[in-house]
Amino acid sequence: MKWLRRGVSVVGLCAGCGTPTPPQVVAQAPIIVEWVNDGAWHYCEMALTLPEAGQGSFSTACRGEEGPLVHGGGHLGTSEVYGLRQLLGEARLFGDKSQGQDMRGLDYPLMTLRVTDGEQVASVVCSLNETLRNGARLHLVQAMWALEGRTS
Repeated sequence: MKWLRRGVSVVGLCAGCGTPTPPQVVAQAPIIVEWVNDGAWHYCEMALTLPEAGQGSFSTACRGEEGPLVHGGGHLGTSEVYGLRQLLGEARLFGDKSQGQDMRGLDYPLMTLRVTDGEQVASVVCSLNETLRNGARLHLVQAMWALEGRTS
C-alpha cells in the first residue's frame, strides 16, 4: 500500500466500474492543429504547431465578407502550448465519434478541426456538434476562436 500513501491515483483503472477514465496521453512529437471557420461573411483558416515543450506557433489566413485574405500569426507561449496540449488530451478526439452538420446553405459557418498527433489524425466537424456543448471540447473550440481573433 505504499503507492496509496504516495498519492498515486487509481481512478480510471477499472473500465467498467463507473469511474472516469484518465485523459488520453498526448504523444511527445509536435501536435499539428488545423482550424477552418468557413462562413458566408467570414473565412479563416489557422494552423498551430504545439511542440512537447517550449514555444509554439500559429499562422492564419482570414478574410471578411468581401476582402482579400490577410495572413497573420504569431508565437504561442509555453503556458499556452501546455494548456492547449492538455485540452487536446482531455477532449478525447481520437477514437471517439461525433457528428456535426454543414449548414452553410442557411448562412451558418462550417467549422472544422483537424488534429495530427504522431500517426493519429482526428477530424471533427464542430458546427452543430452536440459533443462540443460543454467540457474540454467546448473549451478547445473557444481557444481556437480566441486565437483566430488575434489576427482576423
